[in-house]
This record gives sequence, structure tokens and C-alpha cells, in this order.
Amino acid sequence: MSKLRRYFYLGYALMLLGLAALLFLPSPEIELTPEQHLRKLDAWLGSSYKRTELNAVPWETGADDFRGVIFTFRDHGEQQQELIQCHNLKTGRKGATPLPAVWQEQLDPTAPIYTAHPKVWVKWHLSDFGFDTRDFTLATLKDGRTLLALRYKQTGKLAGRSMLIAPFEVPDYEAPWPPDWYVVLVGIGLLAFLLLVPLGFLLLFPDFRLNKKGATAKWFGMALVFPMVTIVPLLYKSAFSLLFFLPIILPIQLTGAWILYLIVGLVQERHDK
Repeated sequence: MSKLRRYFYLGYALMLLGLAALLFLPSPEIELTPEQHLRKLDAWLGSSYKRTELNAVPWETGADDFRGVIFTFRDHGEQQQELIQCHNLKTGRKGATPLPAVWQEQLDPTAPIYTAHPKVWVKWHLSDFGFDTRDFTLATLKDGRTLLALRYKQTGKLAGRSMLIAPFEVPDYEAPWPPDWYVVLVGIGLLAFLLLVPLGFLLLFPDFRLNKKGATAKWFGMALVFPMVTIVPLLYKSAFSLLFFLPIILPIQLTGAWILYLIVGLVQERHDK
């Protein structure tokens, strides 16, 4: 085995290990401002733009993987009545997780505390996922502000669940982008997986030469077939996503395969001399 081929095998193995490590790399936690956090839930909580003195703090219980948040703000009595009606809020319900002591002390003892049964919030009747919600609580603080607390997580398990279709018409929420370093790293990993993994696999065979009959067809065919086999199963639930994604990724695949074809062909030609 030539030194060049040993280096290639080592580089290919290291690339596969790097891609495997990237799969287990946790996505960075994106810190949302109170406005952004409430905007994400506007379709079920009403427009955040109508509320003032808005603040949000985490509600950590440590009991499960639900993300908890406690909002405080000032709004009008009409908005509270809308929330009570839309979420079927009732007083005196048992089973809800108590608020942290620091917030219990600030509650207005003369005002009722409303809670809701656990349910999944979805935007449309045909949604594939929604927010699994727990401990939805609406109360009034001693200083007159409104407290709205809940714990939630995204879920695709909707069958047999009590669901609430988004009651408010608000603009679609645009999630903030993760850090630039993470976007670049994931982009490099995706490009390596879709292009370098399949074409590098062909080069693992010592007798594969681009100047042989049928090698060009195998080269570009692999560049086209591999993303179809790996991406299509992930997007089969959404034909729109598939039609949007493939016209973007396939030209990139062909362009990248053509550039690598020239480089690999030149290396093989020089090595054969």
C-alpha cells in the first residue's frame, strides 16, 4: 500500500469520527429576551406588543425535561378574560405544580389563581407537532401586574391528547439563529456528509480510477443518489420541504463533485506515472 493511500484511509477515518462526534454535539442554548420568549407563544397567549413592563424568568423544577418560564407584565383586564376563556382556566384545580416560594409571596391574596389542565398547543388542526404544556397558571401580583407561568416542551405525540388550536391571530414567530460558529460547523459537517462521505467511499477501493470506463457515471451518480437516500427519509412527511431542499442541494452536490473530480483525477494521473 502506498503512503498516499495510507494517508487517505487515515484522513477518511478521522473525518467519519469527526462527523460522528458532531452528531452528539449539543446545540447551544439560545438565550431569548422576554419579548422573544413571549413572541414564541403569542399564538396562544395573545400579542406581546400590548403588554408593558414585561419580564421573564426561568421556572426550574428539575422533575422533568419541560422548560418552565414565568412571565410578569401589565395588561388590560380584557386580555386576562380572553386567556381565561380560551384556555378554559378555572380556580381551585388540584395537581398543578406550585409556583416558587418567591412568587407565591408576591401573589395578591384577594385575587383568584387560575390554572389549566395539561394539553398540547398546536397552530393548525393538521399540525404534526405542538407544545406539550403543564402547570399553566394565571394570577395577579400585589403590585397589580399579571403573572403568567407555564412549563412546556415541543412534542409530536398528539394522538389521544387534549389539544388547543391557537386562538390568536399573530405574525409567525421567527426563531433567532444560533451562534455563527455553530451554523458554520454544522454547514461544514453537512457538506462533508453529503459529498465527501460517498465520494470518499468510492476512493477506498484501490482499483477505482476516474479514467476507467463507467467511473465518471459512478462518481456523479453517487453524488446525486446519496443525498436522495439519506435526506428523503427525513423529509418524507413534508413534500414542500423536499421540493424546496432538493433544487438547492443537488446543484451544490454536482458542483462539488465536479471540483473534486478534477482534483482527484489530477492526483491519480500523477500517482500513476
